[in-house]
Amino acid sequence: MGWKQIKGASDPLTNTVVKLIPPKATTKVDSSPSDNASTPWAISLASSMNRRFLHIGRAKWILPAALALTLQLQGPMTTRAATPSDTNPDRAALKVKYRRPNSVPFPKDNQYSPARETLGKALFFDTRLSGSKAISCATCHNPAFSWGDGLPKGVGHGSKPLGRRSPTILNVAWGELYFWDGRADSLEAQALGPMASTAEMNMPLTDILTTVKGIAGYQPMFEMAYPGEGINLTTIAKAIATFERTVVSGTAPFDEWIAGKESAISESAKRGFELFNGKTSCFECHQGWNFTDDGFHDIGLKGDSRGRGEHLKEIPSVHFA
Repeated sequence: MGWKQIKGASDPLTNTVVKLIPPKATTKVDSSPSDNASTPWAISLASSMNRRFLHIGRAKWILPAALALTLQLQGPMTTRAATPSDTNPDRAALKVKYRRPNSVPFPKDNQYSPARETLGKALFFDTRLSGSKAISCATCHNPAFSWGDGLPKGVGHGSKPLGRRSPTILNVAWGELYFWDGRADSLEAQALGPMASTAEMNMPLTDILTTVKGIAGYQPMFEMAYPGEGINLTTIAKAIATFERTVVSGTAPFDEWIAGKESAISESAKRGFELFNGKTSCFECHQGWNFTDDGFHDIGLKGDSRGRGEHLKEIPSVHFA
């Protein structure tokens, strides 16, 4: 079920792009080590006795004695096989909710094509689409920092700090609302906002259009990506959104476990998964394969930003979400 990352080969930046290929079928499953979580005291006892007595020089009788005492206290030492998760009905039912999707969703009016991805990537990394000619989308959404910038708050035009943290664009294809306040309902609607913002990339929309049209290399790229539609703000936004949707997180051991490889994670991690979805109620906010509910939450931190509350003033519970 999981995806693998492969590298493109079109230009030096391709190693930042995550492309997806279906996993190859395999029948080989590594066996997981037995879970000794129930007997740590016995191991600790033997270890402690070894440390305490071996220096006396009587290891010939101390080690057998330690082993005999351990057996007396614990009973015969047997290997307890880890119970496969799929034999646990509750755990198996939970795992279904965390399966990775088979494909990346694209809107009907902006379906994926390699030409659109290539064009969107070029625009995403192009510093000429900023007022200073020094900032690109990738400045705040840097692949070296998990497609964020690694800072508590972003830095915009003139190196001035911004009011909010730069979010990652990993897995944004599955998002519902965009910007920290949710004011955009699609990536296409979001794409041009930071460019036109005087605090961020500081380039008016009319200047963006003039700039892109004035770069000769973009003309054939737009024609290949959006035949007959030309270079306009709509196709610029569509191309950037297409590229952003291809940025998908890689397959983790957890994903492999969900897909059926029992040895991918430890038995203690599996028990943690049940706690995560049970007593601790972590799942209330961290749901599905992407571990998010795409919601807006007031978590009690002080600040001037009203977040989602700016757009939902009639709902008190989200005034600072």
